[in-house]
Amino acid sequence: MNTNGRSASLIFVLGCVLGAGCGDEGAVAAKGAIDAAADAAKVAVDELAKIDLSALSAESLRATAVEATVWLVARLEEVRDSETAREVAAAVEPVLERIVELAERMGDELPSRTELAGRVSVLRERFADDAGVRGAIGDLLDRLAAALQ
Repeated sequence: MNTNGRSASLIFVLGCVLGAGCGDEGAVAAKGAIDAAADAAKVAVDELAKIDLSALSAESLRATAVEATVWLVARLEEVRDSETAREVAAAVEPVLERIVELAERMGDELPSRTELAGRVSVLRERFADDAGVRGAIGDLLDRLAAALQ
């Protein structure tokens, strides 16, 4: 994801930030870390939206696809109830649109298809009996699964 001299790892860094624990530094430090992660997420999603996929080399296209799909699936795995499902759905929608574009461009070369499809399947099973969650992220899971096939 290297465009105009920008680092190719914005989404990767975002995933690391979102996956990092805050330790026992206290509520204030935890809130600061959460706010920083939210700000980083917004920047990464905005940057991903600006990338001209047609201008990327095959290697950069692959790296972008890996970073975006791993980030998106990790966010979906954060869903615990219908409230978080709605929040996550709103956050991941723009990234899902780019993943669909990447899948169309890359076809069978989209990396980690089998592993990611398995994770999507696990999510579907986990929320099979929760109509609230299915209503919030069911369409996203269907679209992601279709992109990964």
